Amino acid sequence: MELKEVRKIVRGLTELTLNEQLSENKIFNNDQYSIEDAIQYLNSELSSSVPEFKAGTAHLGKDTIMITVAFEPKEEWPHRIFENSNYFRMRIEDSGVMEVFVQSLYQKGKGSSYENRLSVKFRKAKAKSLDDAKNRILKYIQEIKQYYI
Repeated sequence: MELKEVRKIVRGLTELTLNEQLSENKIFNNDQYSIEDAIQYLNSELSSSVPEFKAGTAHLGKDTIMITVAFEPKEEWPHRIFENSNYFRMRIEDSGVMEVFVQSLYQKGKGSSYENRLSVKFRKAKAKSLDDAKNRILKYIQEIKQYYI
């Protein structure tokens, strides 16, 4: 057997085991939760914790849940625009990777300036289950509320 053939076989086996490992560690799109079930679960569990909470789908190469959270009711947003409120957007991949990719968090009633910006950050994390993801989001929301209110 030539060296090229051996390398091809080894590469194929390595890719196969990596793909198997990735598919085993899914927190949704698995035997327990579909992406629709996960969205419904997050909406029902977390919508009461803030005035505006919405979870939905996004297809960015793989299935991803996109979450938007605002800390004021829609009626208080300047010009009724979501981006004018205190908010953050988060994504959760089916592998459990969680990341806040946009946030605009300021002290309540002080306007949006650099001096009034909240220093609360969400580090990129990997949830082990959907409950773990829910708990991490809830913890982040509570931390923001502590400084915001």
